[in-house]
Amino acid sequence: MTESYGKAGARTGCGSRRPLPRSRFSWFLLAVASTVVLVPLLLLLLVHLPWIQSRIIEKVVAVVERDTGFRVSLERFRWNPLSRLSLRGLAVRDPSGLEVIRCGTAEVRYAFSAGAPYVDLRYIILERPFLRFEKDASGRWRVPGTGESGREVAQGDRKLWQEWPLPPIRVVEGRLVGLHEGKTVFSVDRVDGLMTFTVDEESGSPVLDIRFDQWGGEFIEPKLGRAQVEGNVRLAPGWVSWHAVEAAVGPDNRVRLDGRWHFEDGGPAEVQVEIRSLSPTVFTREASPRTMPSAFQGNLSVKRDTGGRWVAACDLRSDRGAISGEGFIETSREGVHVAWESRFAGVQATLPGRNIPVALDGTMEISGRGPVLEETTLLWKLAVTKGSAGAETIEAGFLEGAIGAGALEVHRLDLDSTMGGFHAAGAIRFEFAPGQGRNGRLPIFHELEYEATQVDLGKASALAGVGELSGKLASRGRISGTWPALQWEGRMNLSDARYSDIQADRVDLSGNGVLGVKEGEKTLNIRATGMNLRGTRLRSVSVELEQEAAVCRFSAAGEVFEEEGSFSVSGRVENIWDVPRILTLQGGRLQWGDKTLQFSGSARAGGDRLDGLRLELVRAAERLTLTGSLAREKPTDLDVELVGFQPKEWPELADLFGGSNSLDGTVSGRAHVSGALSNPHVRFEVEWMDLRYAKASFDRAAFSGTASGGLLEFRGRLAVDSEEEPIEVTGNVPVVFSLYPFRAQWVASREGAIRAAGTNVRIEPFAGLVPHTRTVTGSATFQAELRISPHGSALEAEGLVEAGSVLLTFWSHPLENVRFHWKADSETIVIRDAVLNTLDGRVTLSAMVRHRNGKLEEATLVAQGTDLVFPELFGISGEGSGRARLVQRGPVAAPVIEAEVTFTKAAMYLGELELDLARNIQVIGGDDDDMSGITEVTSEKEATSSLYRRTALDVALVLPRDGAWVRGKGLEAEIQGEVQLKKEAAGPLRLFGTVQAVRGTYSFQSVRLKITEGELHFMGHERPDPVLQVLCQKDVRDASVFVRLTGPLSSPQLDFSSVPSMDRVDILSYLLFGRPAGELSAQQSTALQERGALLFGSETTKLLKAILGHTPFAPDVVQFKGTEEGSGIVEIGKYLTPELYVTYEKGLTADENDQVRAEFEMNRHISVQSQFGREDQSGVDVFFRYDFGD
Repeated sequence: MTESYGKAGARTGCGSRRPLPRSRFSWFLLAVASTVVLVPLLLLLLVHLPWIQSRIIEKVVAVVERDTGFRVSLERFRWNPLSRLSLRGLAVRDPSGLEVIRCGTAEVRYAFSAGAPYVDLRYIILERPFLRFEKDASGRWRVPGTGESGREVAQGDRKLWQEWPLPPIRVVEGRLVGLHEGKTVFSVDRVDGLMTFTVDEESGSPVLDIRFDQWGGEFIEPKLGRAQVEGNVRLAPGWVSWHAVEAAVGPDNRVRLDGRWHFEDGGPAEVQVEIRSLSPTVFTREASPRTMPSAFQGNLSVKRDTGGRWVAACDLRSDRGAISGEGFIETSREGVHVAWESRFAGVQATLPGRNIPVALDGTMEISGRGPVLEETTLLWKLAVTKGSAGAETIEAGFLEGAIGAGALEVHRLDLDSTMGGFHAAGAIRFEFAPGQGRNGRLPIFHELEYEATQVDLGKASALAGVGELSGKLASRGRISGTWPALQWEGRMNLSDARYSDIQADRVDLSGNGVLGVKEGEKTLNIRATGMNLRGTRLRSVSVELEQEAAVCRFSAAGEVFEEEGSFSVSGRVENIWDVPRILTLQGGRLQWGDKTLQFSGSARAGGDRLDGLRLELVRAAERLTLTGSLAREKPTDLDVELVGFQPKEWPELADLFGGSNSLDGTVSGRAHVSGALSNPHVRFEVEWMDLRYAKASFDRAAFSGTASGGLLEFRGRLAVDSEEEPIEVTGNVPVVFSLYPFRAQWVASREGAIRAAGTNVRIEPFAGLVPHTRTVTGSATFQAELRISPHGSALEAEGLVEAGSVLLTFWSHPLENVRFHWKADSETIVIRDAVLNTLDGRVTLSAMVRHRNGKLEEATLVAQGTDLVFPELFGISGEGSGRARLVQRGPVAAPVIEAEVTFTKAAMYLGELELDLARNIQVIGGDDDDMSGITEVTSEKEATSSLYRRTALDVALVLPRDGAWVRGKGLEAEIQGEVQLKKEAAGPLRLFGTVQAVRGTYSFQSVRLKITEGELHFMGHERPDPVLQVLCQKDVRDASVFVRLTGPLSSPQLDFSSVPSMDRVDILSYLLFGRPAGELSAQQSTALQERGALLFGSETTKLLKAILGHTPFAPDVVQFKGTEEGSGIVEIGKYLTPELYVTYEKGLTADENDQVRAEFEMNRHISVQSQFGREDQSGVDVFFRYDFGD
């Protein structure tokens, strides 16, 4: 079998003539053969001819075009007449010329049959077909051109699909496109599937029966991905039905559809939709935001009966809540009736622009009646029964209004929550003109009255994200008009209000006017009490604003808590909605304490520039004036004049100059600023009278210079006294200077220098800069230069100080005739050739200080003095010489002092030393003539200075071999030796060494004793308590009495002896009266007894207890008593038990006998006493005691 090829519209053919047989029978046989065999073969042959095939295809196309009205074009074909026809480049256009179907290859397979229509179409294969749909004015999807011009078929004519039933059609990689108003609504690519056609027996119309067993495609527009369809769809003119149609689009969407829908009005319709999973991206065509549900599940149903009643119901669920409802639309002769009721629970969303969750439960109702649906006004009500927004709870909410006639209206709003309450009544109308879409027109307010009660601003601002706002708000007012020209009248009250670092106890606001319109008249009054404005406490603040056309007048006043301050200002702004704006300040007044600052001015503001600026600030004799123009980016031309400024009156500026009250004087000057504020050119002149800064003072200081292009150049003169030569100062400093933003920074890549020089400059004005001094006088000549380079800074300075005099705070003796040279650089300060007079002698010294960036690292001072007079040095006065070395390391004062003082003449006065010597030593001055200086003992509670505590000492005091005396405590002796004074940092002062007594006397009981030998040992104890070794002697008549003092000075031991040996009474009698006790008169004996009791009595108990300790033999009482005969008795008492007390009495003369007495206390009232001694003094007594206080 052969196949023919041809092009559409081509006509081809061929023919031949055969010779006839000669006999008639042959002709008959030939005719029969031709009829039976040759004619079909001939027809078959003709059909294979391309020309014949083209004519046949043209006829078929003409029939299709006649019956449908469409135009068909074909590029080429391939036809096997017995089995199949393949068409390429097939295109179908509607009557308007719009392409409806395009197919790359269409193949029809068929077979011949014995009955009509004799050709059985088996199936049709369409490869890469393209099918276009469009939505008509009624909203129906159709093939473009359907129902338009075409041949009308007479009633009763049979259609093509009736005469020739269509076979099943298989689609391979097809594409479907839907259009609406010329725009692509959907586009499905790579469609594969099978369609079958049947004929409806009643109407005779073709029915497209689509079985989606193998259907699939990929959505290009919208981009939903691969789609799979299962089920059955039947499509016929006037109706469509779905049976178990399940569609899966992408990975997250699956829907089942059942029902039947008649397109004509009034026809029945019922659709059931089961949403198993449906993503919002199907509708939004965008990625689903976090606020949208991830997927929906549920059911939808729509039903229409023949009477025109629509009934709908829904039950939808998602991870963002659930919505269910039902309603109907009913059309009757009276008109249209609409009703809908729905319920929602757990509906979740987020506040617009805020990531704050919102959850709502409630109901919604919609109802309305009208002549037709388009003219029906629907009433709606929304009630929230429970809800939340973030951490806040919505207790109740209600919203009602109407929608219709192209407008949405809100009539009532009630909201109660934990943030407060808000209620409004009236009308807000949103009109929507055709073609405006959702945006519509701006809202119209019809006498809307509102009230807000106890609104928690902290909670509300947290939800709105407007900042750190807190407090309680109450407001009431009325709004009317069309947005934005809204007429508002109302008031607001805020309590405990706070925003950022501004807070107020109460704020009241009232006003009226047209809001949202520039030229609208407005009046606003604000009053705040108990206000704190960035740390400044204001008792009250009031502001009044009044706008008329393009002029705004304002006034403000307030009172400050601190220092009873207040302020007030008024003015106006003209041309407020255009440039330049004209600002005028009038009557500005700022008062705090005893200061009053007045200010006024005017300026023209255009963009970021102020022109015609004039601002004047006046306080008493101080005045600051600014005139000219000021701009942020453009060139500035500003003059600044300062007159009579007194920095000390402005403690607020003290931190700029090193602390409060450190700067004083009167400043006047002027400056001119030009160029950009970020890199200005400044020319200045400043004069400072009576300058006081950081304890330094100058009679006058004057500076002038320029700052421009990263370089500050200046020249100045500092006059200590108007009659003396001033200090000349010049400099060129590489510094980048900006006024906006304010910045002053060294330029490390450039070089500069500051130079200063002075001749015979009095240094008294700089005395306050020298630490630990009371007064400093003298004169100085110096020159200094500080060089600045990319490698760092370098200092070179030197000078001479002459005729100096210094009085230190820790040394009562002045330093006079001071003269020294000094030299300094970036790391060291050297003092050389220094001489001075102090302590009536001459001292030479030298010093070196090492520092880094001005911070002390180490200082060393070496001094040597001769012919010095020490009025008092640690209890020693005298004359001599000394040398010392002081070392200081680090910035914290903690010096280490090593010194040696060699006395050529000295005296020590012990003074009234207390028994407890755990004291700190303080040196005080005395009279040089009588050498009455003492070592004063002070309480430990009297704290020494922190400098003394940090100081380490190692001082050697060397006494002369003769001429050094110690006096005090009855001692007057010539001494010699050496004492070491040592102290570690934070430690006590310790004394080491031994002092020997060469000769002298010791006064005892008004008796002058000769010192034969003695030593005083300092052992270096923490509490200085020297040990005594002193032996004194007195020769009386034929006897010699010796007194030895031993032990620590705090509790010395006295030991008496004599030659020849005598008892203590006679020794004491010899010391006091020069003869034995038996030769004394009665008056002398009494005096002996008293002084002996003083010496041996009260102290004996302590002495015995110290000797015996806490033993059974230690007496409880030891005392001395006189007798009637004028002699004395020593009594020793002891409690053997709490009830038994025993005493022993011993007479001091031979005539007195010893006696023992014992007393036993039976109870608190009765005691028995027994005594033993001489016969006339022995016996037993009973005593009765009664205490009347019992």
